[in-house]
Amino acid sequence: RGGPRRVACIGAGAARVGRHQHGTGHFSRWPGTETYPHLTTYALFGLNEARRAGVKVDVKAVARGLTAMRGWANSSKRTLGPGGESATVAMAAYVLADQGKAEEGLNARLYEARKALPLYGQAFLLRALHAAKADAEKIKTLKAELLAAVKGEGETAMAHETVGGKVTPDSLHYYMSSDVRTSAIVMAALVQVAPKHPVVARLANGLKKARRKFGRWGNTQENLYSLIALADYARDRSKGRAKVTVSLGKKRLIRRNLSGTKVLGYTRALSRLKKGELTIKTNAPVRFSVRLFTARKTSQE
Repeated sequence: RGGPRRVACIGAGAARVGRHQHGTGHFSRWPGTETYPHLTTYALFGLNEARRAGVKVDVKAVARGLTAMRGWANSSKRTLGPGGESATVAMAAYVLADQGKAEEGLNARLYEARKALPLYGQAFLLRALHAAKADAEKIKTLKAELLAAVKGEGETAMAHETVGGKVTPDSLHYYMSSDVRTSAIVMAALVQVAPKHPVVARLANGLKKARRKFGRWGNTQENLYSLIALADYARDRSKGRAKVTVSLGKKRLIRRNLSGTKVLGYTRALSRLKKGELTIKTNAPVRFSVRLFTARKTSQE
């Protein structure tokens, strides 16, 4: 999250999202088609992430969306039962609270119904309560329940999706849920509420381990929420300074002083490197990854 070109790219995406908004304040999948409240919630969540990344968003469009979303979430006919619909209401509650428009009554209803929410819905509710500066005991209770749902061994952990405490690997498919997606949403909540808890680092390792070829996850939803969670984690861990030295055998390849969110990237063709042990030394904690890409020449007829 940073750099002029990246911010410009995110800004273009935010402007495109705005073209899907209707006069009612709600958003549709395509411009001019039917609106859906859950798309409004997703759109406002995305625009809020863009705002946090330093991108200017249309504040009037956001205000209209928040009004429409608040009306939907607070509808007297809306029941908070098991399933993805209630989780979307919890997501809406978080977006409202993070924009400084917390709904105390909505948060209270969601907290009372939290046992029926999918695990990722409970994570959004935790973020909503934290952003709203709600009762500390409620935040403590919900945080403990989320932590208890994270399972793993060694240095990795994941959160397995449940509804009402029951594992449901397929029942939330309609809402694009998965264990990777849920783990990322839970991790983002814990980064915000309990960033120094050791399970946060284990979740980060779990998400990285779940990546597929070329560093991707299984689908767009998993990519989105994993990148958000890992970016929040990196920003929290990037405070301070570190001296980094990369060597191959006895030869030093590069040395840099890093601070804040600065990133050191180093790429070389194998043909330009001699055999030897690759070492990375630092005088402070850093996060790093090493990747090897190979290609095969083919004859052309």
